Amino acid sequence: MEATVTEIHTMALMHGSNAQFTPNFFRRIVEGSGVPMIIFERRDRYPVVQFVNRAFSRRTGYGADELRGSQWWLVHAGSGNEQALSQLRDAMRNERDSQVQLRTHCKDGSWFWSDLHLTPLGDAGAAPRYYIGVLRDISAERAQQDALTHEAQHDALTGLPNRRLLVERFEQAAASPNRRTHRFALGLIDLDDFKQVNDTLGHAAGDELLQIAAARLARATRGGDTVARLGGDEFAVLIQSPQSYGSVTAVESRVRTVIGRPMTIQGHELTVSCSIGVGLYLVDGADFESLLEHADRRMYAQKSASRRDRPVAESTAAA
Repeated sequence: MEATVTEIHTMALMHGSNAQFTPNFFRRIVEGSGVPMIIFERRDRYPVVQFVNRAFSRRTGYGADELRGSQWWLVHAGSGNEQALSQLRDAMRNERDSQVQLRTHCKDGSWFWSDLHLTPLGDAGAAPRYYIGVLRDISAERAQQDALTHEAQHDALTGLPNRRLLVERFEQAAASPNRRTHRFALGLIDLDDFKQVNDTLGHAAGDELLQIAAARLARATRGGDTVARLGGDEFAVLIQSPQSYGSVTAVESRVRTVIGRPMTIQGHELTVSCSIGVGLYLVDGADFESLLEHADRRMYAQKSASRRDRPVAESTAAA
């Protein structure tokens, strides 16, 4: 550390700092700070760690000797840090300050969200050799932000994505570079005779029914699909990569099967059916609203056709 501090001290003197600020004085400032700090030396490809202060060691578990000479950059590759590390590389290439949020890894394998402010240390007109990074733990802020984002994108009763998140994922799929060949479909699902359950057993029973139906729909779909609650007893599913109407029909059948299984709610055994309509992207519509309208028409056509043959929701007292 002494050589690094001496060079920083020399730079400070050249920029007009008071001469009584000795290298030892600078070392004590950095070491004594309660803020995690890290000093990088610029190299051809990756910056190399030359020093971390005690606050950094306390927060991450890494001692100064463990990190000195290491490519801290490589430790933080992946884990969603790609954009932040790219921004830091650009800042070093252009010899300027940078501030990013990234996942900072700890020695025990855990990580925390941090705000890293990177500043070059160098003479005016000369390429900086060192960069000092100041870290601030923003885990609590990110947790609060993530909670607010989740609340804005999910249904409070069922925990499923809401219409807003469904539209966002639809637009992501539609914006895919392979959107002309990438197949996906939008299904609309309506629980039959849900109003009857609400009217006879009460809204608490209706809410429980919705929660059970939501959990069943989530289990009935694949990992890449999105099940959402649009409101009331209406659900939607974004089906990724269906090969044909045949595979869509299979999804419809699976959905009707899982919803149709008996469920016990507040001491009553219920058998509920559902209607579902599906629209294929670029076949039945090219945007969310037109595809949803097509699915809606197919769903209500199915509901009307099956109304005569479908028993209404059954309710019997459980033994």
